[in-house]
Amino acid sequence: MAKDNFNRIERIVMSNAGVLFLEGKPGIGKTAIMEALADKHNLLFTDLRLAQIDSSEVGGIPKSFVEKMEVHGESVDEHYFKYCLPNWAIRANKATSIKNHKTGKNYSGALIFFDELNRASLETRNASLQILNEKKIGDSFKFNDNVYMASAGNLGDEDGTEVEEFDSALWNRLVPMRYELTFGEWKNQFAAANVNPFIVEFLEGRPEFMWKKDSKDVEKSYATPRSWTNLSKIVGKDADIDETLMVATDFGSMYVGSSINQFLRFLQDRKAISLKDILARFSKIEPQVKVLNRARHSEIFAEMKKQKLIDLKAAQVANFIGFMKLCDDDEKASFIGHVLENEYDADGAVPPNILALKKDFMEIMKAVRMSYEAKAK
Repeated sequence: MAKDNFNRIERIVMSNAGVLFLEGKPGIGKTAIMEALADKHNLLFTDLRLAQIDSSEVGGIPKSFVEKMEVHGESVDEHYFKYCLPNWAIRANKATSIKNHKTGKNYSGALIFFDELNRASLETRNASLQILNEKKIGDSFKFNDNVYMASAGNLGDEDGTEVEEFDSALWNRLVPMRYELTFGEWKNQFAAANVNPFIVEFLEGRPEFMWKKDSKDVEKSYATPRSWTNLSKIVGKDADIDETLMVATDFGSMYVGSSINQFLRFLQDRKAISLKDILARFSKIEPQVKVLNRARHSEIFAEMKKQKLIDLKAAQVANFIGFMKLCDDDEKASFIGHVLENEYDADGAVPPNILALKKDFMEIMKAVRMSYEAKAK
């Protein structure tokens, strides 16, 4: 998640400045955000999936008690009830006596995450809201000051989920914050280290498939960061391209729905034509390269950006320039802009590989430099 967004969430939750309600599509990591916040502050984390539990698991179960009392000199039975508290609530208040196995030290407090608030039953939602707003269960159990709380939910029609619409009075009790996970955030903070690299490479070139749900799709599954991560688990993080293609073909639609078709096509293209092939033998494979679509062009450019043009041999540069000539001008401009920004020192000598770009793409390079100079003013 972007640092500024994380800081905003952190400030709202840790200052108890109202009840955060994090709005977002399913599978984009709302729970992971809260877990990261809990880890940062050494808090015992509790994740309550409200759509999957009933009100007694949130607010406890009332139990009847009888107590002898003296009234006007006579002993009478006084009937009342108290709540049998849920275990998560007791643990939250006792968090400082529970060891955090990640650090070896006791927790500093607790963070309770009320997820799927707008998908819960009315009874469960009301029980949750009492806790979120009053920080207590019933009249006798109050949460400690070092117990923090936050909530989250889905978007409804926008993401195809069934949610309860909140009225204005309820919204006034919440602090709504919209969250959309970008590919860059997902890659840098999680996927690069945990997800099959072919999935990461595919989504880097086609980020619109990171979260994609088509209302006309016959598949019940659909693409989200969570479902791509689960597909990666069954494929294997370190699987080679042949294993990835075989397993994704068998299981992919169960995880990411029809988006698997684009991923399989990417894998097949990846096997047929790679950046390595282009750099080594472009003239021999040019007919095959000519039929690649724009999405594959973007993937090849993205892969090339991980290297340095100035480190290539002259023949490799010539081959890559041959590939670039088959691409659209905006694709060329994006790559040239990347090279100028990351590999070119305006105060030094121009590297020969950049001069080679200048020879073939002078007008594009001029336009890119003018754009940078305009932004700098």
